[in-house]
Amino acid sequence: MLSGFFGSTGIYSTHSITDKMKKKAEYIMNFLDIKKLSERRMEIFSSGEVNRFLVARALVNEPEVLIFDEPTTNLDLKAGLKFLSYIRNITQKGKTIIIVTHDLHDIIPEINNVIFLKQGKIFKAGNKKELLNSKNISKLFDIKLEVPEENKYYYAFIN
Repeated sequence: MLSGFFGSTGIYSTHSITDKMKKKAEYIMNFLDIKKLSERRMEIFSSGEVNRFLVARALVNEPEVLIFDEPTTNLDLKAGLKFLSYIRNITQKGKTIIIVTHDLHDIIPEINNVIFLKQGKIFKAGNKKELLNSKNISKLFDIKLEVPEENKYYYAFIN
């Protein structure tokens, strides 16, 4: 994770790791619940652990915006929900996030605006509450769907 400070895939003799870097890395590892990974090699991480590690690596540089592309792909239901909870925690710390997804369940409550792309063009853009409905999602995916909201999450099913 410390290699994130240097934009490298490893720590080399040309890199100087400071105590401040170590403290920041430890804080982020605790925040993302990956402290236990610090002594393991990445090759044996699960998909969820890899995702959290990569987010931690990005967070060391205090980015203003984080982009997640299909954040729950390759994760089982439990790991996917847990990973989304980490993304929610990041937004609650004041970070801006962009999520690219085909799955409505990836759209966390903290997201306010959505952009629908269809055939490489913007199909609709605007407020999440106004756009995430059966009519718009059915047109977007060319299939009749019901899109209910429950506990600030949206999901779709065939009607």
